[in-house]
Amino acid sequence: MLKLAKNRQESSKVLQNERFSQELAGMTESHFMYLSFIFFKKHIEQTVFQDPRIKTELRKLLAVFGLEQLQTNSVPLFESGYFKKGHYAMVVEALKR
Repeated sequence: MLKLAKNRQESSKVLQNERFSQELAGMTESHFMYLSFIFFKKHIEQTVFQDPRIKTELRKLLAVFGLEQLQTNSVPLFESGYFKKGHYAMVVEALKR
């Protein structure tokens, strides 16, 4: 890569940015969704609602959000080995309920 950089008169950082920019954007989006999930969950658990049924419904909403994110972007989970054969079908089935 450095040889290419010398030939193109560009730094290795520029080449890495060109090469990994899509992966970085995808990772950033996944991280944002994860943080959204964690912060919302924490807020639900720490908040005292006048009607206790609200907390139950918000937990259901959070579960649907999490399952939708898993269904939408599960490729990294398979690539890392976290998901195995049949796990995606489990996510889809859980969303049907």
